[in-house]
Amino acid sequence: MFGYCIESGKYSKIIPFLTNKFKKLMIPYLVIGCFYVAPVVCFLNVTDRGILSYIYDGILLSHNSRHLWYLITLFWIFVIYIMLRPLIVKGRKGLLLTGIISIALFVIARWVPVTLQLQRACNHQLYFYFGFY
Repeated sequence: MFGYCIESGKYSKIIPFLTNKFKKLMIPYLVIGCFYVAPVVCFLNVTDRGILSYIYDGILLSHNSRHLWYLITLFWIFVIYIMLRPLIVKGRKGLLLTGIISIALFVIARWVPVTLQLQRACNHQLYFYFGFY
């Protein structure tokens, strides 16, 4: 679906694109994480941390965001995409270079910090690229 939106020209400007993705992915992530996941995890004693500590480390830094990891990962994948977009529109050479960068991110993902789900974003970027291609 994302590829069809790109082809239709929906996401041609960077700032509106990132604003849109932040509103649709990060705001729900933060609201559900802080007001549902953190209280439930702390109330059920799944963690030995206090609620504010869990919100900071588990949700804001995303070290233990439970099932919400995909929202922040998808946001970073879109950020990586928008940075690579100038290469993609250059045709075959740009697509090839984007593919190489995606493969490189996949390979180096094990050394990328787990914080903010950057490791998963690098890991899943390759699949996003193939799906887009």
